[in-house]
Amino acid sequence: MMRWMLSTILLLGITAYAFNAEGDEAVWRAAQHAPRVQPELLWVGTFGGTGDQWLEQIRFHRGMIQATSGGSRPAFGVQVRFDDDGAIEDVRSAGNPNQQMEVRTAWSDGGKIDNVEYGYRQVHRILQQPFMRGPDWELWGWGYGQANSSSNMADSRIRHALKAPNDDIIAIGWTDGGNSVFRRDPKDLSQGLGARMGIGNRETTGGGRGASSWVFRIDQQGEVQKAMVFRGGIHTAVWDEWGRIIVGGSGVFQPRAGIFPQYGDGAGIIMADRSWDRMLFRAHVAGTKPDAGPRASAQVWGMAIDNERGLLAICGWVEGAMAVTDSEELKHSQDKDAFLAIMRLWSPEDYTTAVGKETP
Repeated sequence: MMRWMLSTILLLGITAYAFNAEGDEAVWRAAQHAPRVQPELLWVGTFGGTGDQWLEQIRFHRGMIQATSGGSRPAFGVQVRFDDDGAIEDVRSAGNPNQQMEVRTAWSDGGKIDNVEYGYRQVHRILQQPFMRGPDWELWGWGYGQANSSSNMADSRIRHALKAPNDDIIAIGWTDGGNSVFRRDPKDLSQGLGARMGIGNRETTGGGRGASSWVFRIDQQGEVQKAMVFRGGIHTAVWDEWGRIIVGGSGVFQPRAGIFPQYGDGAGIIMADRSWDRMLFRAHVAGTKPDAGPRASAQVWGMAIDNERGLLAICGWVEGAMAVTDSEELKHSQDKDAFLAIMRLWSPEDYTTAVGKETP
């Protein structure tokens, strides 16, 4: 039965839902009619055995949430069935919980999305500089001679990129300090980001002396439209029908500042309005006990939204004993376990009302 379920999840094409399918031509609904976000954590489950497990690809499908460990032949999967109110009816996991899986902890530094390349160059033994290059445009790409100043000397990289449903490129950068070229105009080091800087240090403590993740929204002409900066690592993003974005990763914002006090730090998400200027909420949705040990950590790697029901599904991994879990499959060890969390963002009635306002 478990092998059949895992194969079924794979055959249903779950990969296409991990980051919203590339090339999606969706047009956002009118922002002024968007339902008010009232986040509520409905359920958190952990899954594992003596090995390491994680979940990365996730989707809603026919009253179920299906998540797998990623790749063309995922080794581990979880399926959660829920009713119209979001209450859990059935939870199943598939795969060998004792298998020592290779769990991703960070994106590799570089790659390609469509015809856009990104990554970093080692421009000097003490300096790494980011780049992103399209068909007829380039961002960043500075050499050591250009970037050689105290304000630009933090190692900086473009680690990952994904496509928003409106075809914008979302570039995810990383830097080991606040003195990064990410603070500057990516085409002119003499200028700052100015009004293009959205959610930042005040909401996240990102962009300071420690490691930070920068997220840039870039149009098809290679123009940066907006930027945000976060504490820790950003791994993924998802959008609702009104263009509001949710980013997820590790840490993301300062400890004990989220809306769910049972998780002081760990797998974090932040939801922002369509303009990236206003934070709607921030939350750690999985995390470990305070005494879990130095290796304790948790990371978000996949998210999916069911707009009509107002549900958000989040998955990733947790290392060390979870602070709070609703699952009966919790493994008390220091290895990595898969986790899956379900939140309600708004009610089905709020969705119906919001969509109804668009009808003349």
